Formats: sequence, C-alpha cells, structure tokens
Amino acid sequence: MVKDTAVPRALSVEATLTQIIWAASPGLVVLLALEIEAGAPLLLGGVLAATGALLLLRLPEHRDAGPAVRSGATGRVLLSTWPIYLTSAAAMTMLATAELVLPALLEDRRVAVGWAGPLLAGFALAGAAGALCYGMRSWSGSARTQSLVLLTVTAGCVGLIAVLPGLPGIAAGLLLAGLFQSGVMVTRSLSLRERLPEHAHAGAYSVMYAAGGVGYGLTAALSAVVLSAASPAAAVAGGAGVALLATAVSALAERGVPKHMPGSRPRSAPSDQCAETRP
Repeated sequence: MVKDTAVPRALSVEATLTQIIWAASPGLVVLLALEIEAGAPLLLGGVLAATGALLLLRLPEHRDAGPAVRSGATGRVLLSTWPIYLTSAAAMTMLATAELVLPALLEDRRVAVGWAGPLLAGFALAGAAGALCYGMRSWSGSARTQSLVLLTVTAGCVGLIAVLPGLPGIAAGLLLAGLFQSGVMVTRSLSLRERLPEHAHAGAYSVMYAAGGVGYGLTAALSAVVLSAASPAAAVAGGAGVALLATAVSALAERGVPKHMPGSRPRSAPSDQCAETRP
C-alpha cells in the first residue's frame, strides 16, 4: 500500500507503535483490572481489535493485474528462505530469554522481583526508540546483512545481562538489547521482500511468524530445564548462545544463494528520506 522506497519507514513506524503498546499495556491492564473490573482489559482488547478490523475495511485494496500476484506461493518457494525464518526464531529466542528468566535472575541477585515490570517496560521503550531512529535515515548494506549484524549485537547485549552485576547491569543490558532488537523486527520483513516475489509475501510472513513462535516456545521449555539445574545467569547466557548459533547457521546457509528469487523486486538503494536498519 506504500511505495517501495517508503516500506522501510512504514515498517519502522509499525515496530515503534508495537513497542510502545508493549510497554504501556501491562500497566494499563493492571489499572483497569484493579480499579474498574477484572474483565475490563479483555473488553478493551476486544473493542480495539474490532475497531481496527473495521478501519481496515476503509483502506483501499491493492490491485495488480499481473497473474503472478493472484497466484498462490508454492511450498518450495516459501521454504527457499528458511535461513530468514531461522533468524526470526533466533530473535524470539532472545526475547523469551529476556522476559522469562528475568524474575529468577533478579531474585538470584537479591534484587526485588517487582523490578521485572519496569525493566521490561524500559526494554520495550528502548525498542521503540531504536525503531524510530531506524526509520529516520538510510543505512548501508542489504537488509539481510543488517539483520544478521543486528541479531549478533542483540545477542551480545542479552549476554551482558548474565555477567553485569546488580540492577544497573541488568538494566543496561536490557536497554541495549531493546534498542537493537527493533531493527531485527524490521529487517527480517525487508529481507523477505528482497528475496521473494510479491505473490509469496503473505505466505512467507505467516511462516516467519510461526517460526518465531516456535523459537519462543522452545526457549521457554529449555529455560525451565536449565533453571532446574543451573543458575539464571547460565540460562540467560545459554539463550544468547543459542541465538548466536542460529544466526551463524543462517548466515552460512545463505552463502552462494541468489540474492533475489525470480519475480522478486530488488530494492534500489534507499534515499536519505527512508531507512533500513539501526546498525
């Protein structure tokens, strides 16, 4: 629905909005549940979802007479970009590690567990700031290269949580991780657009989000196993290590793979008015 040169900026705005809502929603849910009614958060969520669906109907439909756009994507085409799906799983691995192990890590370091809420809110707000910065300018390199770099940096920041001492150390690691994590969200979508023809985008995004869900779920299960046998710091370090390993496998798998699939539309170098990723 937007021009190709405006896609990076549009995705950055989406990521910014997502992170702001992610930061504000827990506090809003608690306020509504305690001050109004226990079911008020669910009611508000349903109203917002219905309103958004109705507003979508007012948007103009994308129309293209090309037969390739009307045809569905084959499984072979969708699976050809499995390294990108792997990076999506890696990104969700880091998110799950930061969210699920944090209370245990705070308790282990004799910090009040109640700090988990403000720390995760700061993580989300840092992500909003990172996405906003990403959308304000262009960045060198392809979206795929940027995605791999950002994943590596984010994993390193998550790993810092395991070694930096006290509440300030945990906060610093989370803020830095959030800052770069938002760039991962944007570049993984741009990577699929670069690699696949337009008619395969919807299916590819579905597979990518499913892979992210699998990564989050497996990390949750593995974190529980590690926490039963080792320290929370070891669980955090393990999650960051798994994400780095998945990123390395993804990068190696793409060596020698064509940059663009037949029918895809490679993006030209973005102008100074659009963006790619926060490095």
